[in-house]
Amino acid sequence: MARWNDLPWREDVYKAAVRWQERCFFQELALFNDDAIWTYGNFDELWELTLSNPIYDNPLNGNGEIFIQKLRLQLVKKEKASIGTIQLAAELLFFIYLVSTRGTELKAQRIREILSWHESLRSINIEENISMEALRGIASPGQYFGRNIYKQWVFLLSMLRKWKSTSIDFRSQFRPEARCWEFANWWDQEWITLNSNMRREKDQPLRIEDIQPRPQVRHWLMFALYPNRFERIVSLTDKKLICRDLSYLADAVVLEEFLTRGGYRSQVAIDRLLLEIRTALEPCMLEPVYFYSNSAVNALWGENTNIPAPSNKLIHKTLQVKVSDDPNAPSYDNLSIDHSINPKLEGKPVLRKHYVRERDHTLRVRILDEVSKIYGSVFCYCCGTDGTLYGDIKLRIFEVHHHIPLSKYDGAEITNLSEVSVLCANCHRAVHATNPPTPVEELSVRTNP
Repeated sequence: MARWNDLPWREDVYKAAVRWQERCFFQELALFNDDAIWTYGNFDELWELTLSNPIYDNPLNGNGEIFIQKLRLQLVKKEKASIGTIQLAAELLFFIYLVSTRGTELKAQRIREILSWHESLRSINIEENISMEALRGIASPGQYFGRNIYKQWVFLLSMLRKWKSTSIDFRSQFRPEARCWEFANWWDQEWITLNSNMRREKDQPLRIEDIQPRPQVRHWLMFALYPNRFERIVSLTDKKLICRDLSYLADAVVLEEFLTRGGYRSQVAIDRLLLEIRTALEPCMLEPVYFYSNSAVNALWGENTNIPAPSNKLIHKTLQVKVSDDPNAPSYDNLSIDHSINPKLEGKPVLRKHYVRERDHTLRVRILDEVSKIYGSVFCYCCGTDGTLYGDIKLRIFEVHHHIPLSKYDGAEITNLSEVSVLCANCHRAVHATNPPTPVEELSVRTNP
């Protein structure tokens, strides 16, 4: 699973993330106590004080402390923020800090400093509800993340203000893990719109460089909410590189869906492909899969792979299948069950090299569309099943059968729709159980006596 990692304090981080998710994100309760502070009103006030009135002159000293010093000016020196808004600022920063494995003590010090800005908050004992070990972090976002904390703040505060403007019922529908992709699509689309509006705003007080189109903290948010589906990776570049170098592990249907969903232009499409890659990798690995520390996996992607920069064209090239040209392949109709066969070991990773014949990745989409237009639905030519039993994934059971095997092609040719048939996976396997393949008309007679 994506949530696996070898950090000794990982459970502290996960517990803090779960508490934040259940109380703060989907509801309105505080992280550090039982007050209701994660409300639209407090987010709106925090947004007005920190984003509508940014401090860009630099009369302050202290390098990494500049963000905290400016925040103090905005919340308590120049303005008088409410108690709830000050606590919200501390808890929002706590959540951002949870991802990074750098500067544990400094992070805890800054959280406590913010709470000290109001007399009523100084008595809060964070560790009554959350272990401060959680601030040791869960991933390594790099030095850029810490130096640009304000950019992460702009994104998260802006989007959480938008999120909290919706009803609790609306937010609650995304609690189940099965709704994670819908949530990610909603979140990303809302940020695209909000980001564009902020950039076009004539009197926008924020600098354009502070309104990042794809900030790192977005990836931490998704992992914190759905750690079994999203990777513990906060670099979009690295996610693209993994997809680029390991996309061959995904089947053709998955890659077609990846391109349909936007390919490398869509962060959600990338996240979904990463999950498919992980699913394909895990059965082959002797240890849990992590794309950085797992040496067997780490060697498969990145700068040492000598593959061109990420592009959707590379995915098109990986839409290939292995085609057997062995004239002596057995006819499975002639095989009988042998009860004396002893079991053999399986699962050992073996590297094999072989030629492949490229397939037209548009062929399946075109033939399914053609059949649907002519008959009103898609069904198997042989047995007639329409896949209704499988619900929303019914189209995934259908495959394209070439009447003339690709192994018989004399070089590369265009395959016409009249030269293929739509078969369910079972009938397609039955057709190819003999050598040469059984004609689809013959199998159709057998399945429909």
